[in-house]
Amino acid sequence: MQLPPSTTVMSSLSPTACIQPNPDISGIGVRVSIYAQAFLSLVPLAIFAMDGEITLEESLAINDIVMTNELTACALLVSAIIQARTYGLSTYHANIVLVLSWITFVPCMATAYFGPVLNRKLMESQSEADMKFRKRVAWKLHLRGLVVWVHYIAVAGLGIWVWSDVKTFGSQPDCTPRTFVLIFGYNIPVTNQGLRVVALYLYGSFALSAAIVPVYIPFMQYRQRRRARRAPPRPESPSDVDSYTRNRREKRNMRTWCFVLLLAAGTEILFVASTEVLITRSKGLVQSGESQWTFGQSLAVFLVLIPLVSTIGELQKGYEELREKRKREPLQPREA
Repeated sequence: MQLPPSTTVMSSLSPTACIQPNPDISGIGVRVSIYAQAFLSLVPLAIFAMDGEITLEESLAINDIVMTNELTACALLVSAIIQARTYGLSTYHANIVLVLSWITFVPCMATAYFGPVLNRKLMESQSEADMKFRKRVAWKLHLRGLVVWVHYIAVAGLGIWVWSDVKTFGSQPDCTPRTFVLIFGYNIPVTNQGLRVVALYLYGSFALSAAIVPVYIPFMQYRQRRRARRAPPRPESPSDVDSYTRNRREKRNMRTWCFVLLLAAGTEILFVASTEVLITRSKGLVQSGESQWTFGQSLAVFLVLIPLVSTIGELQKGYEELREKRKREPLQPREA
């Protein structure tokens, strides 16, 4: 983003505000969009996990909501990389992009925990209708996996690029010594050598794991297919399964999934709070104009409507299904 000459002169005379504003990266609209979509991605998971089972239809709905979140984060990341290669991007804004990317990874990690359950159901369903539907589910899951993988690589690449030589990164290296990141409430300068080593190790691990994924996932899918073919057919009807065993399994799944969702929600809250505190503490370093409302922010906010409408629809559907299930359950006589 190029500033007019008058603004450049004013910024050079200011001893404190040295970072040029970039509302399309760290504006309130962009941040609210990322935050809202990340939390909305967890709501259907919480509703669907209440009965201790995740169906293929529910997984398809979860996939659509998480996909919108990933596409928004990818757009932000691509915009940041283009700016860094053309107009220039400050270290401060690059770190905000990286933190926002971490926020979008949390729902993906939470949904990945349910992956083995969904994969087993995809492999075990044998009816013709199920086979057609599972192909549709598998295609969408693979598409989302590809988007997440590309996002994963891009985050690793940007992180390595920033931290490989953080003192000279970006278009405003004179502001870098005063730039900091927030870790557990403490301001750590980005020029700290220990922080640089940890960041390079972290994003290097990202890059290495991303390189392994194209080999690891097909191998695991091959193993699951072999197990599904060799395993004896499992009972499809709930009446074929012992009620006590089924209830125990559902309760165990529900406890585990609730723990995963609470952990994911807590992690998101921690990242959101850290980002907002970092922006608040860095206000003295950023020139005026960071709060300016732009087209990019408006577009990001409107994108929230897609997962919001989907989440409301799934909430209504989940509530109706849960109510119908409770009506069908026979009343258990109380023991004397």
